[in-house]
Amino acid sequence: MPKFWKNAILLSAALAVCGNLWAAAVAGLYEASVEVEDRTANSVAAGYSRALEQVLIRVTGYRRIEPGDGAYELLGSARSFVQQYRFLDDGQLWVRFDEDAVNARLVERGERLWGSERPETLMWLALDNGRGERALLGAEDVGDMPDLLRERAARRGLPLLLPLNDTADMQTLTFSDVWAGFDDKISEASERYGADAVLVGRAQLQQNRQWRVRWTLMMGATQAQALGGLEAGIDLAADRFAELFAVRGSPESGDLILTVGGIEEFAEYGAVASYLEQLSLVERLAVDEVSADGIRFRLSLRAEPEMLERTIGLGTLLESDPSPDRSGSVQSLRYRYRR
Repeated sequence: MPKFWKNAILLSAALAVCGNLWAAAVAGLYEASVEVEDRTANSVAAGYSRALEQVLIRVTGYRRIEPGDGAYELLGSARSFVQQYRFLDDGQLWVRFDEDAVNARLVERGERLWGSERPETLMWLALDNGRGERALLGAEDVGDMPDLLRERAARRGLPLLLPLNDTADMQTLTFSDVWAGFDDKISEASERYGADAVLVGRAQLQQNRQWRVRWTLMMGATQAQALGGLEAGIDLAADRFAELFAVRGSPESGDLILTVGGIEEFAEYGAVASYLEQLSLVERLAVDEVSADGIRFRLSLRAEPEMLERTIGLGTLLESDPSPDRSGSVQSLRYRYRR
């Protein structure tokens, strides 16, 4: 390992800023806008509570915050978490809450916490209106349906992609392919988008003018299904991902040694350190050792190591390294920097 590495790492506390090299990092999880009647103290206080409720839905992964939940107790003291606020021209109150303070209270109450690193989900939605009109919903479509889907995804904090439905898509996937559930063809058409998961919907318009949708969520070799309305697919995906990636808060955290090989430049170290530091399940991060074997990071975790492996597996920055571990630690993982 070049000498400048040791000097740079030991003397510099700054972390290089890297691009989005992991699963979609959802911005604005701790912000919300709500309508308020006026700017009186009572209206603003009620607005704070409603805004915090939206935030808690996104960061816990629950569909709603119910009385009796540990998270519900935070609503009564919403004002204490407010970091910034402003009134918007359309009668809305925009509020940003203190992320660290909210997370700390959730951890104290043993509530689960879903970080900003979330599976980007591509949606193929086949629509049959029962009158001979059939189509796949695309990213360029406008109207109530795409707005509804995007609003629901935003409410749940789910990064959602709709296909372009361009020539490349039409050459690999048709309405009939989606409707018939040809998974191989759906997977082939999805590859160009690089999404972490694929959500497939087969929607038929009922006599009451409501859509009935058969939803299938595909992520790796696993599948989950649901039957319901348009929003049911978003909820299916968000519920499943929260079960997989949300951590159950605990004031006690365990230490883990994570060795990353293949790093040759300081900018690469900065990218890796910045990435690990921003993971919500990492409480503290320190460099334990720099050697020819790689950089050993000591992490204090808010969850089991398996949860960290799942989260890192979503991204493209690091790949698992099967080399024997030499850390001497029972809890240890090895990765390589991926160029």
